[in-house]
This record gives sequence, structure tokens and C-alpha cells, in this order.
Amino acid sequence: MNSIEDPETSKPSWTSWRSHFESQRHRPLPMIRPCADMFEDHARELLIRSLGIFHLGECGEGRIVQQVRDAHLPGIDDDYRHSVGLFVREEGRHARMLQLMVRALDGDLARSNWTSRVFTVVRRLFGVRFKLLVLLVAEIIGLAFYGSLRRGLPHGSLRSAIGEMVRDERFHLEFHVEFFRTQATTTWSRLAYRSCLWSVGAGAATIALVDHARTMNAVGVRTPAVAKRIAGLLLAADRLVLSEPLVRTTSNPSTTAC
Repeated sequence: MNSIEDPETSKPSWTSWRSHFESQRHRPLPMIRPCADMFEDHARELLIRSLGIFHLGECGEGRIVQQVRDAHLPGIDDDYRHSVGLFVREEGRHARMLQLMVRALDGDLARSNWTSRVFTVVRRLFGVRFKLLVLLVAEIIGLAFYGSLRRGLPHGSLRSAIGEMVRDERFHLEFHVEFFRTQATTTWSRLAYRSCLWSVGAGAATIALVDHARTMNAVGVRTPAVAKRIAGLLLAADRLVLSEPLVRTTSNPSTTAC
């Protein structure tokens, strides 16, 4: 995961992030062909359920846009605020993609799920920084599961669409990491970040692993492998926020470490 930073100030270049998100906003939705007959009924039903749960998770982040616009936080500017709005639009695009995937599997979207409700309640407990940290953790969980699911699926338009989401989630994770590098600048703020990251991350990982274990097994992915992937991404998010300032190595976002 490489940083986009101003080489003179060692601060994140939110202008570069805004440019990145704007360059992605007009992409058409991928064409996902009917693929219900590619899976046995049991595996297909589990895939529909898991994709439906992730659809719910991708739908509910609009409120954070206004909260970030109203917030006065160190290290951010109008480009960051605009980027958050574009990030949320991209998550909405993911929700539409997941809807297409469920339909391609000849399924119906879930109307609600207890894990989605828990995520919403936790996200609303504290201030805007905590909500953004919960979104960072959600990116880690999504990246681990989408990536694992992609490896277990047969080649086709469904697998390709999930691969596109994986690439987006890598950028999203780096975007949130850059934000927390601007916030975790004192001993207490660094301790708070690490404590919240690992406590929220452990709880979210446990819930997600329990909720989607049968789906992973149905496509040939072992649950311990997914757990290891989540742990590795949490460790990367810990080290990259709390490490020394990163050196600018590219003019575009990149998440090679994730």
C-alpha cells in the first residue's frame, strides 16, 4: 500500500484522491450474465444470502458525507470532503453490482440482516472519526471476503465483477488509512486508533466469519484462510497508520501491500 503524499509537506494529497475518485465515477456497470446453473442449489442459495448481506452493508453510508462536511478535523480539506462523497457514490455502485449478481443467480435481495443492523448501531455510537474507523474495518472485511470469494468462483462474469470490486476496495482501504495518518499524531490518539482498530476489527471479523463460513466452504475456501487474510489487513492498517511518514512513490493510489 503506497501513499499519495505531497513531497514537500509529507501530507496526503487529497487533490490526487479527488482526481482518482472522479476518474472512476462514470464507469458503466458490468454485464453479469445469468449463472445460476453454474452452482449446485445449496451453494447458489448460500451465495445469494452472502451477496445480499454485503449489499445491505454497501447501501447505508450516505449520512457520513454531511457529517464530514460539517466536521473540523486536522489534516483534511475540501478535496477530502468531496472525496468522501465520491467514495460513498462508489460504494453505492457496488451495491448495484451486488444486486445484479444476486439476480444473475436467480435470487432475491435480503431486506434486512442482524449483522448489518449491528454494524449500523456500532457506527453510530460515537463521533465522525469513529464512524470512519468502522468504515475502514468494513473495507478490510469486504476486501478479505470478496478476494477469497473470487478465488473460489469459476471463471465468468460474476467472478470478474467481484474482481472489480476487490480493486476498488483496495483503494478505499488506502484512502481511509491516509485519513487516520492525519489523525493519529499524538501518543493518546495513536493508542486510541490502535485500540479501536483491533477491538472493532476482531468483533467484525468474528461476526463475518460466522455469518459467511458456509458460503466460503461451499466455494472451496477455508475459513482459516479468510481469517488469516483479515488479520493481515488489520496488521497492515495498524502499521501504515502508526509508521513513520511514507515516501511518495506514485502519482496514483496503489495498494500493493494489501
